[in-house]
Amino acid sequence: MMFKKIGKISLLCLFFLLAIEARTTYKYADLPEEFIIGGHPPNIDLEHVALIVSLLDTPTEYGWLFTGTLITPQHILTVAQATTGFYRWKVGLGNINRLMMTFYTAASATIHPNFNPVNLNNNLAILLLTQSIPEAIATPVQLPPDNLAPASAYLYYGFGTTDPTSADNLPNVLQQAVAVELPLNECRQVYGNQLITDATWCSRPAINDGLCYGDQGGPLVHFLDHYLVAIASFWMPPCNSNHPNVFVRISHYRQWINETVGWPIEV
Repeated sequence: MMFKKIGKISLLCLFFLLAIEARTTYKYADLPEEFIIGGHPPNIDLEHVALIVSLLDTPTEYGWLFTGTLITPQHILTVAQATTGFYRWKVGLGNINRLMMTFYTAASATIHPNFNPVNLNNNLAILLLTQSIPEAIATPVQLPPDNLAPASAYLYYGFGTTDPTSADNLPNVLQQAVAVELPLNECRQVYGNQLITDATWCSRPAINDGLCYGDQGGPLVHFLDHYLVAIASFWMPPCNSNHPNVFVRISHYRQWINETVGWPIEV
């Protein structure tokens, strides 16, 4: 499949703006009552998928919405965008319905040392919770082994808006959609070499289906065994623009993840 390639300079400018502005703002504990574009609630329990509220250093509880994944009892994997410029985080776990989640606090974050806020390369960060999560609330997701066979399809999840024209239509319930992997050489025909590296994972375009504001950091898992393959990074606005969605490929960063959490994570 061939795609029209966009000018490199204009595209980098666009993603610089996206990196700054693609955040869903809401007041903590007072979210609107609405429903990933084209997604639907999952039919299995995914208590390890985290709703993240990134908070500024202000007296109010206003923040920005992101999604993440529990990778150890005390660590949440998400995008660097969810941590840059923020000073603390509320993290909801234990239920796919945000109204029934248990919320915890993260007071520190480690951003990948090579994160580039302009082209979003190495868009990865790990939040450290102030307490360990009991197994009764949530158990960590499994990272992918070295020999993980490709799947014909993948599942991705997010708490982001379902309306590409508004950042306010947020779901009460975690949303799920299906993705098919797009080879990197085809993805580079759309976004160029600066945005698409060997550490990225791209999905084939789908009409009225894709990432949107608040889905950044959400997990993409193997369809059969649910290993964490990638996390959501960026898309071409608007949210359902029929361009590839771009994710961060987790296998590329396993050493950094293990060093950051302080021990090897079982795969």
